[in-house]
Amino acid sequence: MNGFIFKANKRFKNCLSNSLTNYETITRNGFGRIATSPEKGDRYARRYGLKRVNLFYLHEHAGMIQLMVKGYKAAILFTECEPVTHDPENESALHGDISDSDFSGEMDSRIERDCAAFYIENLDTFDSLWAYVRENYVYIQGGLYGPYEAGIDFWLTRNGHGVGFWDRGLGELGDTLSAACESFGEVWAYLGDDSRVHIS
Repeated sequence: MNGFIFKANKRFKNCLSNSLTNYETITRNGFGRIATSPEKGDRYARRYGLKRVNLFYLHEHAGMIQLMVKGYKAAILFTECEPVTHDPENESALHGDISDSDFSGEMDSRIERDCAAFYIENLDTFDSLWAYVRENYVYIQGGLYGPYEAGIDFWLTRNGHGVGFWDRGLGELGDTLSAACESFGEVWAYLGDDSRVHIS
């Protein structure tokens, strides 16, 4: 399955920095088929093996994806910035005063698309996860595990940081999400010549 065709309403587009057009396929590399009508969307779905997502159902998850993006960005800053041990000879390294406002537009778009694609690909698992968290009171750092924490774990798990979904007391659901990260592969942040942070 390469992506998902959906119609993004204003709320959903705003949550992803208006980086999505009216009808678009979310794919991992940021490219997709644009469907100018629901009928074309159906044809694309059949031709390219894409899954149609219930539009209203997806819009309900827009806020979840937005929180996931925030957690993902926080994890990047936590793991990639070295406030004390920064090596000035390594020009590509991130130093301690970097913030997400230093991320390039391309990086922001890539983060949004990766998080949206991961969330949408695993909608059923995430639905089950939120129910599991409420029923079993899964806490992390003093609060219930939620989409912000899932964004952190997406970054940590896909890049092999030694902690992640499987390490949060989420049972088989954590293992399922960990396995789902494998196909997204590793990515790395670096400081570009333009003094903006980019992602590989």
